[in-house]
Amino acid sequence: MTAQAGKPEFDAGHVPMTEEFDSPRRSLPPAVPVLVAAVVLGIAVFTMVRVTNPVTPASGAITKMFHVEQSTGDRVLVGIEVHLKNMGQKPVWVKGVDVKLTTPQGEFTDQPAPGVDHPRYLQAFPGLRQSNAQPLGMDTKIQPGNERDGLLIVAFPVNGDGFDKRQSVEVKVNFYDQKPLILKQ
Repeated sequence: MTAQAGKPEFDAGHVPMTEEFDSPRRSLPPAVPVLVAAVVLGIAVFTMVRVTNPVTPASGAITKMFHVEQSTGDRVLVGIEVHLKNMGQKPVWVKGVDVKLTTPQGEFTDQPAPGVDHPRYLQAFPGLRQSNAQPLGMDTKIQPGNERDGLLIVAFPVNGDGFDKRQSVEVKVNFYDQKPLILKQ
């Protein structure tokens, strides 16, 4: 084959050195701009997560815990007194409470009895009269900077000895439009 007017014929076995070992700048992506873009993207994602992740508006603690074994001997009623403080700038409302008991036999959960049932429980089980706190129920409102003690009465399918050998009790106070507060003992 002959070369056309002014163009040499391409021979794959004779590639000029300047083309074979061409500059990496033309064939590899630019590392520095990609690295800078990754760092900027990482900072943006981190900032977005921190800004949109709500913080718990309240603090608190479990101040008292006491139990009474039912006459059948296979269940306990537990009174839990909690202390809550609204540390936010707006009032908070309690949406509900969940209590989890962890024992060597397993985990058990319950929601507290409604406040209207507390007098009945206190009359039937005088051992639960160890707190003067009012029931902490749904829609309990705590103003900014205010504190509130609340009593929870829950039941678990363990005997008194099983409750005494518990590993932990976790009280999860759920608020409307806020992150829940988790209290452990």
